[in-house]
Amino acid sequence: MEYKLQWKPRPGQLLLYIDFSEIKQRSIETTLQILKELSYEPELRYSEREGQVKLYALLKDEQHDPSVPIPDEYLEDELEALYERLLPDDLAIRCARGLTQKHTTSV
Repeated sequence: MEYKLQWKPRPGQLLLYIDFSEIKQRSIETTLQILKELSYEPELRYSEREGQVKLYALLKDEQHDPSVPIPDEYLEDELEALYERLLPDDLAIRCARGLTQKHTTSV
């Protein structure tokens, strides 16, 4: 298992995670409990940048067709539920999408 959070999603990849450094109004333990109540199974991840270590809760790591953009509405209801439950710490929610892979065709 890879514990380091990748910063740049692959084409078609969707990452939904919580940045614990943005959680200010509750403990990490309470945040994890809220995520479990929302039926997530958070996986702890970390990143290291310029000597700083950050901790994250990875909620989703999905691979979609890299040739088709992920619709903007995808996860809309889930994100809304997360925002409502994590207020005022909603800035901790991150959703990264890998860019669509462009295919060239020869004529």
